[in-house]
Parts: sequence; C-alpha cells; structure tokens
Amino acid sequence: MHSYSGEHRFILTDRGPKISAVGIEEQQNNVDDPPSLIVKDITLTKVRPCEAIKLYRAVHCDGLLLYVMENQLLVRNPLLKETTWIKCGSDFHQRDDAYSLGYLSHCDFRILRFRCASNSRNRPSRVEVCEVASKTWKVIDNISFDWFLSVPLSILSLRGTPYCIGLREDHTAFVQSYDFSGERFQPIDDLPFSYDEMNPIALEIYKGDRLSVLEQCHKTRKICIWVKHWLMLTSWTKLVVVDIPEFPLLYPRPSLINFYELLFRQKR
Repeated sequence: MHSYSGEHRFILTDRGPKISAVGIEEQQNNVDDPPSLIVKDITLTKVRPCEAIKLYRAVHCDGLLLYVMENQLLVRNPLLKETTWIKCGSDFHQRDDAYSLGYLSHCDFRILRFRCASNSRNRPSRVEVCEVASKTWKVIDNISFDWFLSVPLSILSLRGTPYCIGLREDHTAFVQSYDFSGERFQPIDDLPFSYDEMNPIALEIYKGDRLSVLEQCHKTRKICIWVKHWLMLTSWTKLVVVDIPEFPLLYPRPSLINFYELLFRQKR
C-alpha cells in the first residue's frame, strides 16, 4: 500500500489479530549506510479495545484499509488513525460477498460489494456500492453475470479501480475491473496461461501502475509471474520464473483456502 507521505509500505497479517505496516527508510545523512526497516503496529483491536473483533477480510487502497466484519465494515487510515464505521443491511453475508475499495476521486472513496450466484449458497447475484463519506448504499441494477469469481478471491484496487480474476463457464480465466462512474464490470484481458483450478493463482499490483498475476503449478511447484500495464494494450510479459524442487504450495487446495491471508504482494 502507499502512505500519504509517498512511501511504499507492506501490510502484513497472520492468522491472529496482529496487523503490521512495514516500511523501508533510506538513510539521509550517509547514502552508503543500508536502509532501515520500520515496523508499525496497526492492529485492529486498538480501535475498539474492549470488544472482540472477528475479521473476515481486509482490502487496501492508496493508504486506506477496508475491514469486513460481522454485519459491519470499517474503513481505516492506519497511519493517521482515522476510522469510519459502516453498517450493512440484512442481506449482508461475510463469506458469499466480495469486496473492494476504490474511488472516483481522492475525496470520494467507495466500497464495491458484489456476489455471483454461482459463488454463493442459493443466493441471487447482487451488486452494491457505498459512498464512504455519506455511508449510503446503492443497489446497481441491470448487471448480469456470465462469469463467477475464481478461487482464491484475488480482488485488489489499482488507482481507485477494483480488479478481480473471473472465470467463464468454459473455465477460461480473465481479469475484470469495475467502473464506478459507469457502474459496470469491464473485462480487461485473458490471463496469459490456461486456468487449472488446482494451481494457486493470485492478482496483485506491480510498481504502482501494473497488474501482476502469479501462478504456481501444483505438480512441479514452479512459480511464474506475469505483468501488464493497467492502461496499455500490450500483452502480458513474463517477469520471473521460480523453479525450486519440492517448494511448498503457496496455499492448500481451494476448499481449504484462508481468504484472509495475503498470498502474493510485490511492490517496488
């Protein structure tokens, strides 16, 4: 994620409640000295210390974090310690719904919440957008799904636009974005490899202006990472291949995936 000072920071989580922001600080006085690693505790329990908080998912966008909890959401600037609590309606479901945080402008942050019928337990498809400043929800009509979300739910926000990996009925995988101004989903490009549900995949941001996708072969354990500029029409470029014998899978089989873990995060 980016802090408002322009630094690059990583958000690290584990299976417990602890959340940390890790940054790199260069030495100003002596350029020959190695940079320092700065770790800042931004654990969510400090927001309401007397309450036990069950966190289902965490999404980041330009320095802000969106926490998905039971029947409520929290938008938080962990560095400035600013928080906004948002209630959800009766149709809210933590596991069936997918979330992303984005904006039309830096003064107009919005939450995207949606689900595809094929990803839920007999629950109809639904798309909603919340204006964070007013805490008001709007149901987006006239959106039909001819795709469903891949596993894991690789959803991110790049320059205020949500992106995710979708699957068509023929099991071809592609990158999909959501346009807040046009209130519609837009396919971006097919993934640069044939989708295999047994292979771990993850979508992330590379160098602040490019999408990156990771795939690991469940048989050979080889890892490949491709990158693509968010606006340019160029094809995917293979960035790196990691081939280490007996390297562990990045996560277990899809039915056992913990959606709250950060599967792949690379920023430079």
